[in-house]
Parts: sequence; structure tokens; C-alpha cells
Amino acid sequence: MNATEFKQQIIPLNPKLIRFAWRYMQDDEAVKDIIQEIYLRLWNKRDELARVDNIEAYAIRMTKNLCLDKIKQHRTVSINDLRISGDWQDSAPVADKQTELKQEGELVKQIIQQLPEQQRLVITMRDLQYQTLDEIGLELGMNAGSVRANLSRARKKVRDELIKIRSYGYQESTTTTR
Repeated sequence: MNATEFKQQIIPLNPKLIRFAWRYMQDDEAVKDIIQEIYLRLWNKRDELARVDNIEAYAIRMTKNLCLDKIKQHRTVSINDLRISGDWQDSAPVADKQTELKQEGELVKQIIQQLPEQQRLVITMRDLQYQTLDEIGLELGMNAGSVRANLSRARKKVRDELIKIRSYGYQESTTTTR
């Protein structure tokens, strides 16, 4: 694909890609950065685009994946290594926040360990190892619907247990979930 073909086929997708990225990011600057990155990636893959059946769908999928990657990068806590990123909005010292986040990360790990086996595997593979639903399904011999259902149940259980812990205190909640 040469520059003229690229301009004719890819540039008209701009409004649709912007709207799509906005749904995820809801920040004009982030959307502009993502769209620029998508155009760069598409340009770098211009020779491969001839084999793509639907360039619009391909560009939208790239946009979705990049948005999700950006969102993952800006998570406050990574449960794997309990790193801290981002800006703090309150006046609490960073060391206090680190301790608090580490404790919450440990609680989440404990809750995950108490989940039924399939839910524990699915949430670990998806949220800690960042595997796709298809990869999880293949590895565990499950269809996509089962993977989604187990992931949803696992996340709900973790969320409910965290709420219970925050409401009633650590000791009471952990003794009732075992």
C-alpha cells in the first residue's frame, strides 16, 4: 500500500476511531495520542494490510487493544508486584499509601486463593497474567462463555469480600470466608 492508498483507505476512518477511543479513554489528549499511534502502526504494517479482509475492523480492534493497554498501564496497583504509579490526590504520605495498597493487594491475593478452582484460575490468568479470554479457554478447555461467566463470578466475589472487609474489618471477614 502506497501513501495515496493509505490516505484513501485509512484517513477516512479518523472520526470513527476517535469516537471509539473516546468511549474508553474519555480524555482528548489520550485519544489524540492513541489515534496517532494507531496511524503509525497501520503505516508500519501497510504492506500487510492487503491481506486484511476488513481494514476498518482491523483498525478498530487495534484501537481497542491500545486503549486497554493504556488503561492497564495507569492502574494504581499491580497485584503482581504491588508497584505504585500515578499521582496521589490526597495529602497522605506516599509511604502510608504504599503500605495501605500493599495490604489491600495481599487481601485480594488471599481472597483469590479462597475462590473455587476454576474461578481462581480464570481470574489469575486474566487479571494477573493478562491472558486473553481465548487463551484462557484453550488452556483450560473451556468455551468463551464459561470463561466469561467464571471471570465475572470471581471478580464479583473478590469485590464483595473487599467490601465486607472494609465494612466489618479484616478479622471478621476472613474468618467467615474460609
